[in-house]
Amino acid sequence: MTADSTAFSRESPQRYGRKISQSVTLKTRIVRVVDGYWRVSSTEDEISKQEIAELESFLREIRFPYHVDQDGIAVPDSITWKEIEEQLLHFYDGVADVTPF
Repeated sequence: MTADSTAFSRESPQRYGRKISQSVTLKTRIVRVVDGYWRVSSTEDEISKQEIAELESFLREIRFPYHVDQDGIAVPDSITWKEIEEQLLHFYDGVADVTPF
């Protein structure tokens, strides 16, 4: 499934959507560019299908460009670190730390 990448606007005044489920216990999420895409990974374990589904729903809701492949969520690296960090800090707030690799 792919979000409409033309819908995202860096000028959008409201880009926040829902947060990840508070029932999920996470520690740290590492965000890095791999092959031209921002990827979210974990040092502790594999990211669950539930987390991927919730992140995909969040990105779709805020109209952020992304696609899902066998490695999980992929956001084009044309999106700046500041833009992706802002959204992921909101999504994982109180549940996991977000750090660049």
